[in-house]
Amino acid sequence: MDSVLKRYQRDFSHSYTFGVFPTIELMKHKPQMVEKVILNSKGLENAGIGKINDLCKKMRIPIMIND
Repeated sequence: MDSVLKRYQRDFSHSYTFGVFPTIELMKHKPQMVEKVILNSKGLENAGIGKINDLCKKMRIPIMIND
């Protein structure tokens, strides 16, 4: 996946999760499907981001900040 986000299209070979809870659930239940996690800097204070960071470290999934 490119580092520049493109508007989602149905024919893409990838998809997105939006929000802390859906991202955590995906990482817990289908971690093999996660290429990287992209965070918005405005959401970094959310308590769930700590859980996402922990899961990413444990699963060696890259994290990127992109507003």
